[in-house]
Amino acid sequence: MKVTRTLLLTAALSFLASAQAQNVGINTTGAAPAASAMLDIAATDRGLLIPRVALTATNAAAPVTAPADALLVYNTATAGTAPNNVTPGYYYYSTASSTWLPILSGVKGWTTTGNYGTVAGTNYIGTNDAIDLVVKTGGTAAANERLRVLATGITVVNHTTGTAGDVFSVYGTGTTGAIGSLGDFAVNGYASTGVGVYGGSTSTNTTGLLTGVLGEAVSDLGTGVVGQVTGDLGYGVLGIASSTTATMQPIGAYGLADNATGFGLRGENLDGSGTGAILVGNNTGGVFLTGGSGAAIIGTNVGGFGYGTAVTGGIGLVGVGNNGSTVYTPARGAGVVGTGQQYGVIGFARSNLNTDETNNNATNGANASAGGYFEVQNAGGTAQTWSYVGVREVAGAGGLRKIIGPGTVNTIVKDLNNELVALSCPETPENLFQDYGAGRLENGRTHVAIDPILAKNIVVDPMHPLRVFIQLEGDCNGVYVTNKTGVGFDVVELAGGKSNAAFTYTLVANRADEVLPDGTVARYSLERFPPAPGPVATLRQEVKNTRPDTARLPQGKLGRAGK
Repeated sequence: MKVTRTLLLTAALSFLASAQAQNVGINTTGAAPAASAMLDIAATDRGLLIPRVALTATNAAAPVTAPADALLVYNTATAGTAPNNVTPGYYYYSTASSTWLPILSGVKGWTTTGNYGTVAGTNYIGTNDAIDLVVKTGGTAAANERLRVLATGITVVNHTTGTAGDVFSVYGTGTTGAIGSLGDFAVNGYASTGVGVYGGSTSTNTTGLLTGVLGEAVSDLGTGVVGQVTGDLGYGVLGIASSTTATMQPIGAYGLADNATGFGLRGENLDGSGTGAILVGNNTGGVFLTGGSGAAIIGTNVGGFGYGTAVTGGIGLVGVGNNGSTVYTPARGAGVVGTGQQYGVIGFARSNLNTDETNNNATNGANASAGGYFEVQNAGGTAQTWSYVGVREVAGAGGLRKIIGPGTVNTIVKDLNNELVALSCPETPENLFQDYGAGRLENGRTHVAIDPILAKNIVVDPMHPLRVFIQLEGDCNGVYVTNKTGVGFDVVELAGGKSNAAFTYTLVANRADEVLPDGTVARYSLERFPPAPGPVATLRQEVKNTRPDTARLPQGKLGRAGK
């Protein structure tokens, strides 16, 4: 008992001494308290135990009565309803807000140097009530807001509200509703070996927008999507359709315009010798003109395909040359229409193949070399008549042909009622030239010279005699023709007559052979019923309709740009 009284007395005397000094020190060494502390507690194996209470809510003082400002307690309860709920931990009281405020640790509060011991799904940054999460820099003003996560989960940058349907929105300088002038490029993606920006639509539905990346511009001079490449072999914009289903019609790139003067697709090359667009089919290599063109279209069997859908007036392909501004097309339609100042359509054949006896049938024209070919078919695709234009036929006795084909050669004139009627040309089994002229006997005979231009281009020999037909136009004994050569002939009156009768004549001679520019000889003089080419061999191909489901495409202006 004596020892107890001594300790109590000693403690009382120590307390009184500390109280007189206006601060208190509690320790086991007897050291004086720090001058700057009202209470200085020191120990190496003990701590300070703050009063433990069971709070009911942050906005309820109980169980403490009239708590003082900055009163510190340790809450032991998990109670209350968000946002006023409490969990075990240290709280201090704020008389300004009449609430208990938690003292956050490095686990519960997010520090500027990072946290330890967090658990994904348990620890998070955010709000527990229906209030937006706002991130600001440079100040507390509204203009300092940079990012906002709405209570609905939508995230916006440089804006205070989200656009319906957007999960993440970024508003660049000048955009309606943008808080500040952060930059003209709302979103940029940069990658070295990967993908700068990627958008994907994973839905397998057949309705809806179903779009991986969508670009829109509302300005008259705006651009919805821009792709640029500075490398030598890159692609500004690349579209890939990778479906392997034979019945499907996937599209790598699709352009859509809803204006009469608009364009679904435009390709342009700013170089003076550039090509505007190149289209390559059949997995073949691409070729182009070194001087450039509007488009280069390449395919294994068919380079380009044009199709007019109008039954009565559809045109498969229209070509206009010489910077023309007016185009005339047939009212009944056509496969191809060409318009130019001098030439509407020109065809060149550069092979050494010839139309020869192998073509002397109704189906084979594979060996024909011609600048052009025209054919009329019946409904089943069988040739009814055909014409080769600008034909080379050197095999055997052949030569060069302007036009060759079945049917007749005709011209058109008007009858007495100004209706159009046809005249037919006479045709022969040989290559013959004709000329007409007039002469007069002098004392029963005369010599007629053949026009020198005609004489240069005919052959007269025993195998190719000159044919002359005389029509008398005066009284005489009759005449005969003699001394026929390639340059002229004599007309002599019968029975030694001496009349001076007038006459007309018709001259017929075989065409002479011709040495062609490549050194070969066209044997026109040998031709008599030469073999002729049949129609060209054809490959039947069916036209298959394809039209994307435009219900899956953005129709007109989406009205989202500038939101």
